[in-house]
Amino acid sequence: VMMPYLPGSGRKRPAQCDTLRCGLQTLVLLVLLAMLGTPQAYGAGTMTVQSERFGTLQGDGWEHWHSAPVAVPFYDGAQVAVTYNFIGPDDDPDFVRDADKAAGEFLKLDATHRLAASQKVADYAVICLDGWDYSGFDAVTMNYGAQGIRPSINAPGLNDFEHGKKPVESVWEMVGRLREIVVQRHDDGRMYVSVHSDCAWESHGLLLVFREGKELVRVSIPDGKLTD
Repeated sequence: VMMPYLPGSGRKRPAQCDTLRCGLQTLVLLVLLAMLGTPQAYGAGTMTVQSERFGTLQGDGWEHWHSAPVAVPFYDGAQVAVTYNFIGPDDDPDFVRDADKAAGEFLKLDATHRLAASQKVADYAVICLDGWDYSGFDAVTMNYGAQGIRPSINAPGLNDFEHGKKPVESVWEMVGRLREIVVQRHDDGRMYVSVHSDCAWESHGLLLVFREGKELVRVSIPDGKLTD
């Protein structure tokens, strides 16, 4: 006669008891998952969203969605990916539509618009590096030369723009590689296009911010801000 299993009796627990316990645990886990629902994996590296302007945008897991490289007329056709910065379609269903519109407006801007922004960029450069000598800088190689950038009161520096010794448009000679273009929604509900490039006077680079992709509203260091 098989004696029943009693805890503490020293008898071995029948295998069917362990099987039953595992089955119950699995059932409880499945019920909990059903109650919680399947989490949305927006932002995961395998997730994508669709843009009418750029096609498939690839998520990187950090709320960034990247296009394939596109030509940017504002920077003479230099190519770079456009990044949409948002959690995902469930969080902001209209984001891609609005971002497409803002990005499209920015991509209408060309070299003439860049030159029109020269004074604002030159003013910012003077504030950053007034009285410093950048004369050895090569915007193509981002090489500062043997002497590098150094303080020099009488050196031909960015303050030449202040005194009319150089046309403000020449400030673009000190702007280097286009790094990235990011589109995001501000707290005011509007879309902002941030354009980040290298420059001679700031190691972190130059940031130009366009409201709705059209209006240049900020020239600064890339500091995460969209407005002053």
